[in-house]
Amino acid sequence: MANERSYIVKLETGEEFGPVEQEVLVRYAETGRINYKTQLRSVLVPRWEKAVSMPFLKEILQPQLEQALLSEKRSILGRIWQRMTLKIDAPAATGSLIQVKAENFERAKMMPRILAALLDLLLIFAGGVLLTAFCYVLLKINILTTHNAAYILLLLCYIWFMGYYILLITLNVQTPGQKFWGIFLVRTSGEKFYFSRVFWYTIFMLLFGFFTPLHTKISPSGRSWQEILTGTKMVKTKLSDNKKIR
Repeated sequence: MANERSYIVKLETGEEFGPVEQEVLVRYAETGRINYKTQLRSVLVPRWEKAVSMPFLKEILQPQLEQALLSEKRSILGRIWQRMTLKIDAPAATGSLIQVKAENFERAKMMPRILAALLDLLLIFAGGVLLTAFCYVLLKINILTTHNAAYILLLLCYIWFMGYYILLITLNVQTPGQKFWGIFLVRTSGEKFYFSRVFWYTIFMLLFGFFTPLHTKISPSGRSWQEILTGTKMVKTKLSDNKKIR
């Protein structure tokens, strides 16, 4: 069993040493002896992997990788593409050493949240325009009447708004606006989202969303009312570049 937690270390210089226990590697990462470029392999498996891809080191080394990626000179289109292709780290349990929970993610700052909400509202508005055009066509061909067209349109817009948030967050934990601005929603327990929780999050967001900046300022946890009432937390997406990690 001890061998399963022991690794051979290869530094950037090519120097190799070990075997080293997981707990020691964590200390090495904290003190800077190893970094996100360091390679590791289990003594039982002859395959090298980036240290930052190891679950028990990711929390320490991931910020180094993020900083390195963000410091690279990129064109405007390159920076937009990088933001659009951010990858969310899947929660992982790694035995007694460390377990990834919502607390392991950095709380999302207010400006990205506002910008994400504006982008989502723009997309929802675009969908509303299409629905309006659709109802107008139905009205012109006498499928709808002047008595019910407005009600049908309001119902369709409500379904579109609710479905936009509920389906995207339930299936993908983030909306397009949140994805673009590098944030996403997690449960404080670290468990999976289900329809009912996202439904109530969306309802509370509809009621209290405008006051989110104020709520996050006065709340001891820094969370909005819709997050507190549904046991969720808006957090920052961690950068993940497969080419650089693996």
